[in-house]
Order: sequence, then C-alpha cells, then structure tokens
Amino acid sequence: TWIKHPEAPAALPASPVAPSALTLSELKELSAMGHVRGLLERLERIDQEEPASQAFTAQLRQLAKGFHLHELNRRLNEVDHE
Repeated sequence: TWIKHPEAPAALPASPVAPSALTLSELKELSAMGHVRGLLERLERIDQEEPASQAFTAQLRQLAKGFHLHELNRRLNEVDHE
C-alpha cells in the first residue's frame, strides 16, 4: 500500500502593497464623496503608475464595484494606521 503524505499547506499570500500616501489620500477623498466612477478610474491609473499595488487595487476595485464604500473606507483607514 502507498502512504500518502499530506501536502504542505500553501503559503499565506503576502499583504498587498499599498500605493503611496498621496494616492491613498486621493482614494479616501473620492470614497468619502461616494464617487464610484472616480474611484474606479483612479484605481486603473494606480495599476499603471504603481504596478506593485495591483493586488491592493484589485481588492478595492471589487468593493467599489459592489458599492461597499463603508468597507472600502475601513480598508483605506486601516492601511493609513499601519
């Protein structure tokens, strides 16, 4: 009989890299105004300007598309305090 060894657990994904402080400030302003289209456009530009932040922007984009602005604001404030 063959003995199967359990697979090693997958490594936890690294925390997404947040964009610059200035960019975070712009996102907070758009979110506070409830400007979803502006948020989505800014997230697209961040992907071009700061490619290391794409995992971060993908999470925010999903929240913005679902109109979950309260959660989006919470995440932005969370990053600001790290």
